[in-house]
Amino acid sequence: TSVALALANTSLTVVVPAYNEAANIAACLTSVLRSEDPCGDWRVLLVDDRSSDATLAIAEEAAGACGATEPRFSLLDAGPRPVGERWVGKNWACSRAMEQVVSEWVLFVDADLRLQPATLRRALAQATMDGADLLSLAPRLSCGCLAEWLVQPIMASLLGLGFPIEAANDPASAVAFAAGPFMLFRRSAYLAIGGHRALAAEVVEDLALARRIKQGGHRLRYLLALDALELRMYSDFASLWEGWTKNWLLGAGRPCPWPGGHWPAAGPAPLDPPPVPAADQLLVADGSRWPGGGRDRPGVGVAHPQRPRLDLERGAVGLIGGAESCSGEGGAPRLVGS
Repeated sequence: TSVALALANTSLTVVVPAYNEAANIAACLTSVLRSEDPCGDWRVLLVDDRSSDATLAIAEEAAGACGATEPRFSLLDAGPRPVGERWVGKNWACSRAMEQVVSEWVLFVDADLRLQPATLRRALAQATMDGADLLSLAPRLSCGCLAEWLVQPIMASLLGLGFPIEAANDPASAVAFAAGPFMLFRRSAYLAIGGHRALAAEVVEDLALARRIKQGGHRLRYLLALDALELRMYSDFASLWEGWTKNWLLGAGRPCPWPGGHWPAAGPAPLDPPPVPAADQLLVADGSRWPGGGRDRPGVGVAHPQRPRLDLERGAVGLIGGAESCSGEGGAPRLVGS
């Protein structure tokens, strides 16, 4: 087919930025390196963002166990950040990686993500079929502690309400959203919007990149891939609190409540974090507020195009979304193939 021919003649670089990911990097790299061949030329680039733990050694061991050597697998030391410039999160590591990437496609994956063997092939085929410049996939969220079980379903619901998946996929809509753990770019489009380098100080860089893609007239696709990806976002309450607080407040356009207006660069959240706005004050994507304001609250058991449903199978939470009822099957767009 035309898609198969296109994949055979294209190239892909999978970039894995990592900072102190000793607990995650082996499983992530193993799942990536043992993937089915997604295209004719593909490789994996691990960028070590000056980790102080055993991330680098564990990564080398995992790659060796998979039989991965140059050029299929390579390591890059991100080096120190430029003096006088503010770089947050993984933006520096991703920017450094792009200095070496020459492939037609580039995929950024987080070190705590796990891929099924066919995921890369399916994602690249989907992006090719859809003519996407950015394809982002929503993973299944695994939960391992009580705090996660209490918080993750709520946050998944709020994200589904604030950033409707159908609107995110509509070129005519200003709504833009992407899942940071899996972002597949056409390299030409990534460079056209300035990439991570243009967003050095952005904490919620995935949302900012998605917005730039749409604003630049490029094609954004955001799909559910609960059968292809699994992610455990936070391992304890402190990291869960800090992560969701900054992601939600900044994603909704709220200023940082921490002293000085900057989020902590690293480390656990303070013992007494600033209060999170009440649910009725959280901005949704169209500028109204939910519940109340300018949008009706979705009713239980009633079909609603923006009401998410939570998949709680096998110890995980997954945002399904789309027009559906409590007993209906989700209608949100999903990654095709198997």
